[in-house]
Amino acid sequence: MSEAIVRATSEGRFKAAALSLIAAKRSDNTRKAYRADLERWLSFCWAHDVDPMAAPLDAATAFREHLTVAHSKQTARRALAAMSTIYRVLLGSRLVSANPFHPGVLAWPTETMVNRTALVSAEVADAMIAGARADARSGKGLRDAAILRLLYDTGLRRASVAAIRRQHFEPPIVRAIAKGDKEVEITLPEHTIEALLQWINVSPKSDFLFPGKDGARPIHPLTINKIVNERAEAVGAKGIHPHCFRAAFITAGYDAGLPEYEIQASVHHTDPKTTRRYDRGSRGKAVATQLAEFRKGRK
Repeated sequence: MSEAIVRATSEGRFKAAALSLIAAKRSDNTRKAYRADLERWLSFCWAHDVDPMAAPLDAATAFREHLTVAHSKQTARRALAAMSTIYRVLLGSRLVSANPFHPGVLAWPTETMVNRTALVSAEVADAMIAGARADARSGKGLRDAAILRLLYDTGLRRASVAAIRRQHFEPPIVRAIAKGDKEVEITLPEHTIEALLQWINVSPKSDFLFPGKDGARPIHPLTINKIVNERAEAVGAKGIHPHCFRAAFITAGYDAGLPEYEIQASVHHTDPKTTRRYDRGSRGKAVATQLAEFRKGRK
C-alpha cells in the first residue's frame, strides 16, 4: 500500500472518529464550530504532511502559530480547545497515543479582553417590549415580547432561547440548554411568566416554545437578531443586538451587589474572568475610606 493511501486511510479514520464525537454534541451551533475547527486542523495536516492520528507536538505548535496569524486570539483559543477535547476523548478510546493540544503541554494564546458590549438600558428594553405587546399581527407581537423578556430577564443567549422546548416551561421554571450543552433551570420573574403564557395561548402547536415556520424546528437564532433589530428601530434605538440584553443582565447583577459566583452561575460562564468583563463598576475605589472608618471605630 502506497504512503499516500496509508496517510489518506489514517486521516479518514481520525476524521470519522472525530465527527462521531462531534455528532454527540447537543447544540447545533457547537457542532458547527467543532466541525469548522476540525476542518482547519485536517487541512493543515494535509498541507504539512502530518498524520493526525500521530500528530507530534511540533505540528500542534505550528498549527497554533498558523491560527494566531490567520485568526483572532479568541478564534485560535477556541480551535485549540476543540482539538484538545477531540484528542482527549480519542486518547481515552486509544485511537491516538497522545494529546498534543493539551494546555499543560501546548501554550495557548493568552486571553484578551473583549470589547465592551453595549448595554440595552431599562428604558429601551421596556419600550421595545411594550411596542411588541402592542403589535397585534397574528401573535407576532406576543412572541417577540416573550423573547425579549427572556433575553432581558434571564441573560440567556439567543441560541438557548431559540431552542427551549415547550415541555421545559413549567411555571415558574424554565429549562434551557446553555453553552457547552449544559441543561440549566431558571426561576422566572412573574412578568416573564406572564409574557410566556400570553404567547403560548396564541402560538401554533409545536414541541418548541418558539417554533420556526414549519413548526417542526425551533426559530433560528438569526431570526431573534432580526426581532431585536426590528423592535429596537421601532423605538429609535441603534446598535442593539441580543447580546446587549445579556450584557445588561450581568452588569445589573454587579450593580445590585450580588456575589460574583452567583452571577457567574446564572449566566453559565466556566471562568469568572469572563463574567468580570461585564462589571462596569470601579470596584475597590471605596475600600480605603471604608477601612479608615472601620479603624476609627476600633480606637
